[in-house]
Amino acid sequence: MRALIVEDEPELMSYLSLLLTNAGLVVDRTDTVETALAALRTAPFDIAVVDRRLPDGDGLSIVKAMANAENRPAFLMLTARDAKPDVIEGLNGGADDYLVKPFEPGELIARVRVLARRRNPKRSLVLSAGN
Repeated sequence: MRALIVEDEPELMSYLSLLLTNAGLVVDRTDTVETALAALRTAPFDIAVVDRRLPDGDGLSIVKAMANAENRPAFLMLTARDAKPDVIEGLNGGADDYLVKPFEPGELIARVRVLARRRNPKRSLVLSAGN
């Protein structure tokens, strides 16, 4: 499984990358709306973990831009915007899940696994080959 992290805080991006890599995902990282859209239009991703507050705009615009894309990933919004109207806007805007910072690492991984199961019920989160 391949994941894209869209986060502008370098330390958090590194931590998220480590968490998802340790969970068996291949991880790409970016920190702006523009570079995230370029990555999503270039390569297929199964999951995208997206912050709402990015230097060049709202991460929700990424979700909306990919709404009709053939290879649309599952979107998990990971953000400090915790007001109920923000959560509702994110989910109504096309996000598949919404998790508020600060978060529990185990919960993040569990939510990623749920999204992966929904998209590909028979596909494992971990790719194995040979012995």
